[in-house]
Amino acid sequence: FKDMRTHSGVEHASDLEEVLSDLEKMIRVHPATRNNQCVIQIPEQQILVKVNGLDLLHAMVNLVVNALQASESMTHVEVYCRQLPANQKLKDPATDSKETFVFGKLPGGDAPMISITVQDDGPGIPPEQLRKVFDDYYTTKQNGTGAGLGLSALKRVVKDHHGALHLHSVAGEGTAFTLFFPVALA
Repeated sequence: FKDMRTHSGVEHASDLEEVLSDLEKMIRVHPATRNNQCVIQIPEQQILVKVNGLDLLHAMVNLVVNALQASESMTHVEVYCRQLPANQKLKDPATDSKETFVFGKLPGGDAPMISITVQDDGPGIPPEQLRKVFDDYYTTKQNGTGAGLGLSALKRVVKDHHGALHLHSVAGEGTAFTLFFPVALA
């Protein structure tokens, strides 16, 4: 956690390789990993993103643990990122889709951006719950196993760092959360 020790919410550039390496170390020993598979693809080159590293790590841990705990059967979770070039236009998903939910303004314009995806093959999120999962204290877990604050914290991180979030979920097929943040230019 060497370069991420600033106060939460402070905007600066964080090395995505360091954040994902720390995520991998934390998830490797987490009890939710037992009987599940989690693959975290770490970029080989340094990518600096405009987000507080501790905030991003916290959000990523919540997403991965939620994905690992979402199913009673073995779940496969994959974390990967893509660097998107400047001026790339992202399609806004249909707002009436029962499988997608987006908030935040999709970054774009003159600066490149990064997308970070947490994808699982679990049970998916029912369409009627898509918008509720980001509410404070909303949980689908049994009593005593979740506070319902992880995804509301994720929403705060995305909002505070001028990012965007795309959630795609199909019941019975799985869920993918994709976060978008601007790349910090040197």
